[in-house]
Amino acid sequence: MVRINEQIGAQDFTWLRLVFGSLILIVIARPWRHHFTRPTLLTCAWLGVASAGVTVLYMISITKLPLGTATALHCNSLGR
Repeated sequence: MVRINEQIGAQDFTWLRLVFGSLILIVIARPWRHHFTRPTLLTCAWLGVASAGVTVLYMISITKLPLGTATALHCNSLGR
C-alpha cells in the first residue's frame, strides 16, 4: 500500500484534494450558466478558504495522531 501523505506533505495533499474537488464541482454545477454578484463570489471565496483551512488542519492531524483519534476529533467538532 502506498500512502501518498508519506510521499508529499499535508499541505500538498490538501492542495491536490481541493483542486480535484473543485474540478468535479465545476463539471457538476456549471457555474458559467449562473450570474454571480460580488457578495455571492465573496461568500464562495470565504467558503473555499474555510474548507481549505479545515482540510489542511485535518491532514496535518492525521500525520501526527492515529487515524481513529483524528477522525473522532474531526467528527466530534462538527456537532450533532
